Amino acid sequence: MDIGLKLKMSKQQEAYNAKRLNELKNHPLVIRFLHDNEVGLDVLEKNLSKFDRYVRYYENEKEMVEFRIEGYDLELSYQNDVVDFQYVVNEESSKQKNLTKHLDYYLINHLPQSFHLNNFETLDLADESPNYLNIVSKLIDLSVNPTKKGLFLYGNVGCGKSYLMACLANRFANDKKTVCFIKVNRLINDLKSSFNTYSDFKEKTMRKMMGCDLLILDDIGAENPSAWSRDEIVFTILDHRMENELLTCFTSNLDKDAIKNHYLQASGSTDPNKADRLMERFLVLSEFIELKSSHQSRRLMNTI
Repeated sequence: MDIGLKLKMSKQQEAYNAKRLNELKNHPLVIRFLHDNEVGLDVLEKNLSKFDRYVRYYENEKEMVEFRIEGYDLELSYQNDVVDFQYVVNEESSKQKNLTKHLDYYLINHLPQSFHLNNFETLDLADESPNYLNIVSKLIDLSVNPTKKGLFLYGNVGCGKSYLMACLANRFANDKKTVCFIKVNRLINDLKSSFNTYSDFKEKTMRKMMGCDLLILDDIGAENPSAWSRDEIVFTILDHRMENELLTCFTSNLDKDAIKNHYLQASGSTDPNKADRLMERFLVLSEFIELKSSHQSRRLMNTI
């Protein structure tokens, strides 16, 4: 039985509500809401506290900080005669999401955040060396003809190898092709840390690297060499990708001879021929080419 109980407001509260109603009915946000939803002032009067909070939120009152969520704006909705709050992605977040939607195509992403928007179109190629321009041209060609040999870019620390490979990776991802950009040392450490768990992390990770459209092994040769990482991880991945003719690229501080020596020194190794077999995969999958320091790369040294 509805006995029609209704809390009675004090005269002070009634006076405040009347004053606030008069203020809000002339506020641009409220006028727009009522117009867009084709409703009258009765809706404002019945939902005065919600409209009050909505307006104070957009006027950045300190008391409204608890209602703020980064990347979202608080909006009023009207459906089935009910006024309610909802959070919507704000314009800046929406723009950023559009800029980074290609990252959804990274199956594994070890890219520094500062490289997420790298692309060939915004490279400043003014005063670049012929060596640098040649490598950029080869990378762009790979994005168009992914059945070609990949590149094994080697050179001094900070010369721009990872930066350029990030441009290639983002080009593939923007074309909705799957990518794995792998920091080799991080990969090995992650796989080691999964040894004592019951997850299938290793199997899932290996499948992603073996099957993606583009695999980039970044800073290979910087990891501590072991027979396990060489034979069970690196060799297994490269052997599969070689057999399936999948585009694979590398960056390293080590040239061809140094990378071979690196894997010859693998701890626990009992068969030096395995290093030779691994080198065969490097040579089939990629062209060794040195990236020399350039005007462009010097500007990038602090970001790599």
